[in-house]
Amino acid sequence: DERTIFELASVGKTFTGLLLADMVERGELTLATDAAELLPPETKLTRIGGKRITLLDLATHSSGIPSLPGNMPMADPLNPYADYTVPDMYAGLREIELQFEPGRGYSYSNLGFGLLGHVLAAHDETDYESLIIERVCEPLGLVDTRMTLAAEQQARIATPHDGDQPVKVWDDTTMAGAGSFLSTAEDTLTYLQAHWSGSDSPLSRAMSLATGKHRRTDRAGTAIGLGWHIDSENALDIVWHNGGSGGSRSYVAMLPDRELAVVILANWAQADVDSLGRKTIYLLELQNRAPAVQ
Repeated sequence: DERTIFELASVGKTFTGLLLADMVERGELTLATDAAELLPPETKLTRIGGKRITLLDLATHSSGIPSLPGNMPMADPLNPYADYTVPDMYAGLREIELQFEPGRGYSYSNLGFGLLGHVLAAHDETDYESLIIERVCEPLGLVDTRMTLAAEQQARIATPHDGDQPVKVWDDTTMAGAGSFLSTAEDTLTYLQAHWSGSDSPLSRAMSLATGKHRRTDRAGTAIGLGWHIDSENALDIVWHNGGSGGSRSYVAMLPDRELAVVILANWAQADVDSLGRKTIYLLELQNRAPAVQ
């Protein structure tokens, strides 16, 4: 039901983008802040042409950082991030080769967003989960959106499946900014509705910044905000993100100016949530435009 708990996976990247936007709105950081300034001195981010990697580069998948680090241990393929530590990530960052000059391309990067979440938490001298709970979940009343679940919440998890086999909920604390939260349909819809222009959300200004078009992607008609993708088609700007883990799939989309949103959460790796979600947002828009029956 609406309180069943699912893995959000990469939908959680939008929390990281919102966290960055909130810090910018508070004057704590800027989009132009050099990510390397928020890391220990011994951690060196590769540069091309001497160009630094900014927080905006990380938040828009335009840093040139590859999708995954080359030194992930993969001790448990069914829980691939569980054994990856912060020292591992620092070592992996020293070894990477950027795919392009920062800010000059687009390449979806879990490592880039994991790094973004890490440096934002480090700047606030706390851990990523605590910071998201403080800055996003509590202000919006998201009581079931967590990485660490209480016993009662554990009992409400929809067990992930790959085919007909139950699999683990993925554990990831090092690159949690890439998407490690779980949530419910109820909480996720509340989160999306807070983006409406008429909302009295305490994060409304940060949400406006996060859902703005900051960079182009590698697909025509698609821009990227801070974590969010924005597809411009049929005179609509569809703001969306999807997610996938070993046995879960998720898709969220919204038309904030029309106050329409879709949340699809599935505990089956083979679920085509993207197609279902896109069709649903269009059906809602058609229904919204249809004249009322007298």
